[in-house]
Amino acid sequence: MYCWICRDTLSDKYHLLPDIDDNIPITNIKDYEIIIIDKFKFIYHTVCFYCLEMYLDNYPIDFKKQMKREIGE
Repeated sequence: MYCWICRDTLSDKYHLLPDIDDNIPITNIKDYEIIIIDKFKFIYHTVCFYCLEMYLDNYPIDFKKQMKREIGE
């Protein structure tokens, strides 16, 4: 797997960054991880720790809202 931002090879430890739109065309499957819950697909970008920190400093995400999306609330 590769980091979605810096394209470095990821080790066993990486983070999943939720995508806003689940209907995007996936061009490189090594940049994404797809989690299927029932009949719903959730697409996550795979990112390394350093890129995740940089991304969250520039684009804050409401993780509670994202978790509710997966739970179905």
